[in-house]
Amino acid sequence: MEPKSIKQPRTAAAIAARWGLGTPEQRWQLKINSVIQFVARLGWATVEMVNYHLDQSKRDWVAQMVHEKWFISKLAIIDDRPATILVLTHKAQRTVKQVYPFIGRRIDREASRQSRHDFIASWAALWLLKNRHDLKIRQSKLEIWTDRVMRGFIYDEYTRPDISIMSDDNVLLNIEVERTRKSSAQENYQFFKKLEYFERNGIENFLVFESRKLAARFSEEMQRAKHFGLTPWFRDVNSKRWCELRNHEREIFDLKIVISIWDYDKKIITDIFYSDAYFQESSENFV
Repeated sequence: MEPKSIKQPRTAAAIAARWGLGTPEQRWQLKINSVIQFVARLGWATVEMVNYHLDQSKRDWVAQMVHEKWFISKLAIIDDRPATILVLTHKAQRTVKQVYPFIGRRIDREASRQSRHDFIASWAALWLLKNRHDLKIRQSKLEIWTDRVMRGFIYDEYTRPDISIMSDDNVLLNIEVERTRKSSAQENYQFFKKLEYFERNGIENFLVFESRKLAARFSEEMQRAKHFGLTPWFRDVNSKRWCELRNHEREIFDLKIVISIWDYDKKIITDIFYSDAYFQESSENFV
């Protein structure tokens, strides 16, 4: 017989404190809704991502949700490494559209060329929710939306970030993952215009790099854009082509940006840098 001192409490209050209110069936339905909405906003997710989001380590829910036809479990290759990802079924998509009518079609395949980039973006956002104090204290009310999902209702790619953290349809923070340098002056200008657009709309810019070298190069580009400006480009309405304004006054960009270094293997942000004007405001947000 189990000693009294180590017996599990059996009162309704104790059960509710451990497992939540409602019957097991009601709790399971709440979990289903929570998980499929989370994956729908990301487009696809790994089991590890979902467990990290839910603050749990269990994996038995996966087989059950696949069996109930909420998810398809698929093998994907992320940076030459095999990974099992979860994507919504049509049944789950119909359920999600009751909450997000605008969300568009489900994502049932992964573009391998972008998989590492998208993987880092999702993990960086999740890490921020768990580790940045101002986000952590209200993470239950925040949502993460990825570019691959937002492109279904934000059609202008020049105003669409890699991933957004939102609250009640208001964007708090946009994350851009920069794995390589911009290959041309046009792309560089467009990127700075995107960051400027976010800032003008009261959205925090958070940049993620995989190395100090790339972060340092971008920091230098920021200083050049601030002190010397960039040659502006414009998009011709008729031809849809981008053209450089060679004899035009250079455009100055004085942006407040958070720059971070991502450790891909550990799935953590190891370093955070700020522009001078932003340091005092933001450093206290991290724990």
